[in-house]
Amino acid sequence: MYRNKKNEKVTDVNSYIDIDGYRYTVNNSPRKDKPYRPNSSSWKGPTIGPQGPIGPKGDQGDPGPVDAIKQPFFNSNIKGTQIIPKGDSVKFPHPREAVQEYYANGIDYDGFDTFTITAAGLYSLTCVLSLNGNNPPDNYFYIEINKVDQVAGSVNLGTVGQVVLTQVGYYRAGTTLRIVNGSNHDVMLSNSSQNISSTGHLSLFRFGDE
Repeated sequence: MYRNKKNEKVTDVNSYIDIDGYRYTVNNSPRKDKPYRPNSSSWKGPTIGPQGPIGPKGDQGDPGPVDAIKQPFFNSNIKGTQIIPKGDSVKFPHPREAVQEYYANGIDYDGFDTFTITAAGLYSLTCVLSLNGNNPPDNYFYIEINKVDQVAGSVNLGTVGQVVLTQVGYYRAGTTLRIVNGSNHDVMLSNSSQNISSTGHLSLFRFGDE
């Protein structure tokens, strides 16, 4: 018990305050000459308030780096004179023998005459062959698929010039491709005197899924 400024007797009381189902003890004596204020050391209210409103959207950041996408492809020249027997295939350079004539990624090549698709998809194939001037007329070549199917055949009815084969198609993984002489005679391919790598050219690349 104590006396206030008016010499009145006041008894100490432990006060309690109920907030949100919790009871808090206020260790103060209610005094008549001052407003009642809870002791801050005994006030234990919630520590996390409600979430505020979402702020405005920030500026768009700079684009990140983009990795290069490499589709499977094969690109090769043919050098010098080559005689293709009837029913046989065109021979392309071995990678070790023609470093600057051969470029490939994702297409298997046996280093001789056969290309194997490793990733299914839509492919474009173009092959150009230069005829020697001593060939008989009617020189015919085709694309052989899986050593069975003959597609995209092309013919030069004369004795000189070029034979051009081209196809766009869907190839499954594991598909094999060759360029074959379908003529009734052997065919000689030759390069120009201006460029030894002009005997022939093959370009094969994937450009889509299906």
